[in-house]
Amino acid sequence: MAEIVSANDGNFDSFMNCVQTLIVDFWAPTCMPCKLMEPSLEKIAANHHENVKILKVNVNENPVTSSRFFVRTLPTLLFIKNGLVKTQIIGAANPSQIEKTLTEVQ
Repeated sequence: MAEIVSANDGNFDSFMNCVQTLIVDFWAPTCMPCKLMEPSLEKIAANHHENVKILKVNVNENPVTSSRFFVRTLPTLLFIKNGLVKTQIIGAANPSQIEKTLTEVQ
């Protein structure tokens, strides 16, 4: 099973050239919709462990990365492939929405 990796302002750039598609989850501990999405992200991590890496960025602790991607609403999911943001989902998303977006990006 793939793990979900915590990324921060110091290590985020090291993931940008990853060969896998990245799903970056911008979240905060007080964000209830963020917490509701956790099981969906865990399921996607398990089902796509060979070609997807999921990063979690706590916006309260990592303002540089959050600002870099203009994150203003939580949760925000960025889909990154080959170092470029391909699309995003703003607000809570159900598993089928995430899967559909992932399929479009890959």
